[in-house]
Amino acid sequence: MNNLKVSQAQLKYLLYIKDSKKFQTITSLSRYFNCSKSNSKKIVDRLIAIGLIYKFKNDIIFTQIGERFIDEFVSCRDRLIIVLSSGMSLDHEKAKKIADTILINKIEELNLKFLETYEKLEIFKDSIEKTFSYKILEDKLGEGEYNVNLVILKKDEVDNSSIVTSTAMECCSSTAKLIIAKSSTINIKVKPVVKTLNDIVEKGFLRSINYEVDNKNYNNIISESKCILPLNILNNWFYSGSGILQAAVIVEMLVNVNFYKNHIEKVVMLFTLDLFKI
Repeated sequence: MNNLKVSQAQLKYLLYIKDSKKFQTITSLSRYFNCSKSNSKKIVDRLIAIGLIYKFKNDIIFTQIGERFIDEFVSCRDRLIIVLSSGMSLDHEKAKKIADTILINKIEELNLKFLETYEKLEIFKDSIEKTFSYKILEDKLGEGEYNVNLVILKKDEVDNSSIVTSTAMECCSSTAKLIIAKSSTINIKVKPVVKTLNDIVEKGFLRSINYEVDNKNYNNIISESKCILPLNILNNWFYSGSGILQAAVIVEMLVNVNFYKNHIEKVVMLFTLDLFKI
């Protein structure tokens, strides 16, 4: 339907006619768009010629084809408005103006990106303020790679209602990859920590992560650059709305310092998936 050859000016006219709460005429259109009646008449005549509108007396009315055309356009715009309102905290009118600009100027790449985000938001809309399993997360997201943010908190501080990042956080990148596949994983980049104390340089390396799944303990040995954890350690995901999903797990991290000292710390790994940034 949207394969019809319609110019930007013609789209603006169609949108205004659709959004108006009363019938429009060539005179009212020329007044709104601040142009001559002859210019408005040319645009209207072109829209009549391609079968999108017709005139009854002076009133401009959509044909059935025109109604279907503009309804498809408005439906797409409404989806964009939801994404812009949620992701950018815009009020409805500002979001509507931006959505109109994207669609009227046919910014396809941006339009597709927003619509993909809208589809993700729609998938999770029945899960707002609810907790669900990693299996449901897999089903809803589908196969692929997704960016997640990672914060590692001290377990004892969390219990005391404080928010203090663990020293283990220095060993891990704050950005991880959620890989949805036959065996889904969370992939985290790890890095050495270098500190100087009393002119002595100390290096720390994350060597292992101990965690529990279904009452069984597992020890994940870490390579020098990557930590791969099974997704099933995050079995309680929570969707707070506005595109934000979170899950946390308590683990024990072993950091080896200068190859001879081991530091073991119980921490909370908090993962955040932002549907606007995946």
